[in-house]
Amino acid sequence: MNRRVLDVLIGGGASLLAAGAVGATALAAAALVAGELPGREGWGVAPVLVATGVGAATWRPARRVAREAARRGGTGGLRATDRIVRTVAGSRGELGESEVVVELAAAVRHGFAARRVAVWQAGTAGELVLAAVVPGATAPGPSVGLDAPTLRALRGAGVVGRAWLELWLPAVLVDVADDEVRAVPVTHEDVVLALVVLARPTAARFTPAEDALLADLGDRLGVVLHNRVLDATLQTTLADLRRTNEELRASRVRLVTAADAERRRIERDLHDGAQQRLVALAVHLRLAEQTISEDPAATPEVLGTLGAELREAIADLRNLAHGIYPPLLMDAGLVEAVRAAADRSPAPVSMSTDGVRRYPSEVEAAAYFCCVEALQNVAKHAPTASVRVTIVDAGDGQLVLAVEDDGPGFDPGAVVAGHGLMNMADRVGAVGGRITWAAAPGGGTRVDVRFDVDTPVGG
Repeated sequence: MNRRVLDVLIGGGASLLAAGAVGATALAAAALVAGELPGREGWGVAPVLVATGVGAATWRPARRVAREAARRGGTGGLRATDRIVRTVAGSRGELGESEVVVELAAAVRHGFAARRVAVWQAGTAGELVLAAVVPGATAPGPSVGLDAPTLRALRGAGVVGRAWLELWLPAVLVDVADDEVRAVPVTHEDVVLALVVLARPTAARFTPAEDALLADLGDRLGVVLHNRVLDATLQTTLADLRRTNEELRASRVRLVTAADAERRRIERDLHDGAQQRLVALAVHLRLAEQTISEDPAATPEVLGTLGAELREAIADLRNLAHGIYPPLLMDAGLVEAVRAAADRSPAPVSMSTDGVRRYPSEVEAAAYFCCVEALQNVAKHAPTASVRVTIVDAGDGQLVLAVEDDGPGFDPGAVVAGHGLMNMADRVGAVGGRITWAAAPGGGTRVDVRFDVDTPVGG
C-alpha cells in the first residue's frame, strides 16, 4: 500500500470523525434551545435552525482540526516505518545473522508500541524458523513447516490477525496469551522471506491506519531484505572469484617454476648423459680409425664396442624423450602408455579400462603423468601397497581416471598436500579437468580425475 492510499484513508477517517463531532455539537445546541431532548413535541423550527447554524459554523474548523491531527498521527506512523526500513537497510552483516534480525524486531516493537515482536525467517527447506524475539531469545528457535496451501495463503494474506493465524499458522502464536495480534508477511515477487508477528495487550487494539502502515512496512521490507540477499550472494560470489583468482595465479607460478625446473633437468640430463656419451663416441671413433689402420684384424671388436656405445647413447636419448612425452603415448594411446608405466612400477598394479579411445594430446599427457605421479607417490610412501588403476570413458563427455592403493593412508586434515599432489592438480587444471583425493589413516589413498573430453582444451 503506497502513501497516496494512506493519505486517502487518513483523510476519509478524519472527515468521518469530524462529521460525528459536529453532529453531536449541533444536537447539543438544539437541545439547549428547546430545553428538552430531540423527538419531543416541544421541538419547533428554532432548535432546528440553531442546529443547522452550529453545524455550518463548526464543520470546516472541525474537519481541518481532525485532518491535521490525523495527518500528524499518520505521518508519525510513516516516519516509524521509515526508521524501521532504514534500520534494516543500514545494518551490517548478512540477512541470516541474528543481530540484523534482532534489530528488525526491536525497531518494529518500538515503532508500533508492541509488547512483543517475533521474526520468523524463511528457511532453506520451505519452513519458517523463529529467528528473533524481542524481548526474549535471540538464538534460532523452533521451525514451522509450510505446506503448499499454507504457503499460497501466506503469500496472498497481507496483514492478518489472530483468527487467520489460528486457522493457518497456529504454531507462530507463541507467548501471546490473549493479546491483540498482527502478522505481517514479508514477501518479494511472491517469495516469502519472513513473517513478523506483533502482540499488544487487548486494550491497545490495532487501528485501521496502523494495519495500513504494517502492510506498507511488509512491502518495503520485502524489497530491502531481497536486496540484502542479493548483496550477500554477490559478496560470496566475489569472494569465490577472488579465491579462484589467487589459486589460478599460484597455479601459474607453480607451472612456470616447474617448466623452468624441467628445462634445467633436461639440460643437465643432456649434458651429463647423452652429450657425454656422444662426445666419448666421437673420441672412440677417432681411436678406432687409428686402431683399424694399425691392426685391421681388430676391426670387428672395435666396431662391436662402438655399436654398444651407440646403443647406450640412443637409450639415454629415448629415456630423456620418454620423460618429456613418451613415444608410446603418442603412438599407442593412453591405455598402453599407462600399462607400460605400471609394468615399471615396483608396486603390483592392476588395471581396468572401459571404452577408452584417443583424446587430445594435452588431455592424454595430463592423464598419463597423473598416473605416473600417483604410482611414484605409492612407491615412495606405501612401498608395500598394491595399486589399482581405472580408466573409463563415461560416455557423457567425461574421461574418468582413478588410482587407488591399499597402503597406510594419511589424515588429510593433518597433512599439507605435497608437491606430487600439487603437480597433478596443476596439470589437470591446465586442461580444464578436476581432481580430488581421499585418504584415511589405515584406509589407503585414492586419487580421482575427471576430464571434459568433449570440450576443446583451453575453451
